[in-house]
Amino acid sequence: MPRVLDPVQLASELIELPSPSTESNRALAERVAGYLEAIGFDAVEWIDYELPAGTEKCCLVARRGTGHGGLAFVSHLDTVPAREYRARLEGDRLYGRGACDMKGPLAALLAAASRVDPAQQRAALYVICTADEEIGYHGARAVVQSSELFRALVDSGTAAIITEPTELAVVYGHKGTVLFTATARGTAAHSSTADGDSAVLKAVPFLAEMKAIHDEFRYDPRWHDRRFDPPWPGWNIVVTDYDTPVNVTAPRCTVRVGWRPMPGQPIAPVVSRVRQAAEKYGLELEVLGEDLQALFVEPDSPLVRDVVRVTGASEMRVVPYGTDGCVFGKYLQMVVFGPGSIQQAHRDDEYIELAQLRAGVAAYEALLRAFCC
Repeated sequence: MPRVLDPVQLASELIELPSPSTESNRALAERVAGYLEAIGFDAVEWIDYELPAGTEKCCLVARRGTGHGGLAFVSHLDTVPAREYRARLEGDRLYGRGACDMKGPLAALLAAASRVDPAQQRAALYVICTADEEIGYHGARAVVQSSELFRALVDSGTAAIITEPTELAVVYGHKGTVLFTATARGTAAHSSTADGDSAVLKAVPFLAEMKAIHDEFRYDPRWHDRRFDPPWPGWNIVVTDYDTPVNVTAPRCTVRVGWRPMPGQPIAPVVSRVRQAAEKYGLELEVLGEDLQALFVEPDSPLVRDVVRVTGASEMRVVPYGTDGCVFGKYLQMVVFGPGSIQQAHRDDEYIELAQLRAGVAAYEALLRAFCC
């Protein structure tokens, strides 16, 4: 029987290993791999890759036991940036970057696995830890492309739990993520002359078309799904001229749009509209995520019913954010279920309640025993 891990101590340790998406996560991956091996995972697969800027990234796919079916837990190792990476206990809360999104839930699943003797398993338990969930699911894509263990769990019909914070409600659907980056090019010159060519002015008509799509999504009920709050697809527009001084014509202007389509909504026609607008106004366009989809499992499906029954979850719902399920949902039946509140994620005072963390351990242990033992 492997040694039992304390979730609070482990979560604190993971928080203090910085892993913002802009930096390498190797140190954290090595620590997690060590814990996986210590609690009986006999196969730990490394999926390494680099971001375009050359930043080294690591994903882990681990298996304990054998047999058809079983259960997979899906976590991510990266976090959004923070001013400091320090864990601190205050009252009934654990504070620190990643406390709820999602080093706390990762600690909960590792602690749960440490409480179950591998000899009791009759089916395999898998753990997937990805990189770059926060910036476009690059790690999940790398796992799908390169992991032999991932192919094995797909072939064996393994159910999956994404351990994002849901306050231990069973989430059976979430919005997708498509990212557009449109860049206008101009010529810098002193603004008092006629020599410049403003990239900002070139971007304005493209922006107008993006605003039109925003308004269509917001106000046209044909795009609405009342199961979600808000009930329309997210369409967030961000613009930068890279801090061009006001007395210089901007040589570059970038428009970024984050789209959150809902389950069943067509992706290709909207991508085509954006491409046509970029071409019409002479902007360069990059699209990330047009091959992805929102996650959705029927709320009366066997997986949802089983997770509710085993954990005693009192609520089922959909959520407006996205997860690695945008990638993995094509291959696996999966739900989102984890301790902590998404309302506390990405904040300077990010925290997880200790009661939630410990309840997550108990719920994950119950799921492991039900699906694997």
